[in-house]
Amino acid sequence: MTAKEVLRPVDVAAAAAGAGLPAPGKVRTAADVPELHLAWLAAQSARWLVIGGGRAVGTCPADSPAESTDTAVSPGTDGTDTDASMLNTWATALEEVCRSQSRDRNRAGVLLACHLLLSILSEQPSLRQDEVAKRLRDRLYDLDWMSSSLVLGSFSGSMGRFDSVLRLLESFAAVDSGADRVALTPLGRWLHEVVRASQVTPSLPAAELVARLVATDSSEQVDMLLAQWTGERDSIGLLTELLRAAADAGPAARGVVVEAVICHGPEMLPAMMAVRDLPTLAPHAVDALFAHGLGDEPDATQTRWLRTEFLLAILHRYGTQAVLDEVTMVGGLARAVGGGHPDEPELREAIHAVLEAGGRPRALRLKVELDGWRPRAWRRVRIPAAASLADLHLVIQALFGWDGDHLHAFTAENGLRFGDIDEAEDEDSTSLYRVLPRVGSRLDYLYDFGASWKHTVTLEGFDFNEAADAVEAGPLRIVCLAGKGDAPVEYWNPEDSEPGSVPFDSEEINKRLAELVPEQDDVGTDDAATVDLAPASPVAPR
Repeated sequence: MTAKEVLRPVDVAAAAAGAGLPAPGKVRTAADVPELHLAWLAAQSARWLVIGGGRAVGTCPADSPAESTDTAVSPGTDGTDTDASMLNTWATALEEVCRSQSRDRNRAGVLLACHLLLSILSEQPSLRQDEVAKRLRDRLYDLDWMSSSLVLGSFSGSMGRFDSVLRLLESFAAVDSGADRVALTPLGRWLHEVVRASQVTPSLPAAELVARLVATDSSEQVDMLLAQWTGERDSIGLLTELLRAAADAGPAARGVVVEAVICHGPEMLPAMMAVRDLPTLAPHAVDALFAHGLGDEPDATQTRWLRTEFLLAILHRYGTQAVLDEVTMVGGLARAVGGGHPDEPELREAIHAVLEAGGRPRALRLKVELDGWRPRAWRRVRIPAAASLADLHLVIQALFGWDGDHLHAFTAENGLRFGDIDEAEDEDSTSLYRVLPRVGSRLDYLYDFGASWKHTVTLEGFDFNEAADAVEAGPLRIVCLAGKGDAPVEYWNPEDSEPGSVPFDSEEINKRLAELVPEQDDVGTDDAATVDLAPASPVAPR
């Protein structure tokens, strides 16, 4: 495999032969041979093909009788563990291939189109191909606008591309086409039943929707699920119902649901007012109402409660290392606890345990390169791992001397986009460790959509702060460590007498970076030294 863990062009012909495919001509990549590319993705997702150490290794030999006897599985059997495992593997492979073929940001459009086609055939198992295409178009326009846009975005508005969905399902034996007709197979019917059981509809109980929302990967998916659940019903009553269902579902669930409700704008205010009587939602309600000019600002106790809630949500969703990273951003645990949160002992004990095991809050060493500029210009910077993408935007502005008067956007390796673009994820609430999880991870950063100043951000390594920073963090520090190459003058005119670039000056850059670090508020200052991380049960709020 190449350094990027993809098939070497020189080996594509051999891989195609091994898969029983015609020998391709000259190719640049395996993706140039669609049949091979999709089979490769399916095998990877099924874990029959494992990539690591520069090699791809098969784990399910086709010539093994023990393996091959279980592959001929039909839905409707006795449902043995082997049957269920094989069916789930098949469904996972289909989903992965669909995602790879989707052009929308969440890579969900092709999968949704496949589900629509299976739904049509479940109603009438055999149809003419032209009738399938017509019903598919009609079904698409009956969807809510968000689901419809996902499908259209995947196919660039070309309805003729639905023919490729038919071919995709046929390659997975979910449908059978021939003599100008399309028929649903037993595998296709099984998949449709599984999908139908998992769909979000207005009849879904609010508690089940809460669980679905917590498991989503993006705010767009959250919005889509909410749109499917609410339908044409009155949203105010439903938002109240959803909040009450999340009240006892844990910090992570409450955080996701509250954020989703707040995104509904002013119409969420009655729902927030209606849940002020619930202890686990009251601080959220006070905070949201104050942000909209209603009621008092959260007091010190409520602020501490919300910080504990936030850190517990991080613990449940991303683990103990993420909590260590995040707790330094609020000034240490001393500034987060003491608000009377019922699960505060869990937070204390988790941080104590990870510190005892040698865990430390992290800082990221990032290399930021200005693409397409010669001579080459780059800057190396150390930044807290839990700093947000919005923070990184300001840091890059300081590194290269941009004035910030133009739009910007980040694109993560998984395709999610953040910043000043339509349907972007929230960069203010996205921590760097989530989009740069490992050494070598990259981000694309575009500043000024007209001039198109493109940057590549690469995670080069981790530095570790002192354990004490998790208890009472000192001032946050963002430091430019090194750099090379002049930075361009943003509005330079060739007729100007001034030079068109500015030499690298780490001292000047670090002055600009120092101005970015906000002063920590004084919540918890008086009793910061009283925090004891030693576990106890119960732990009294301090």
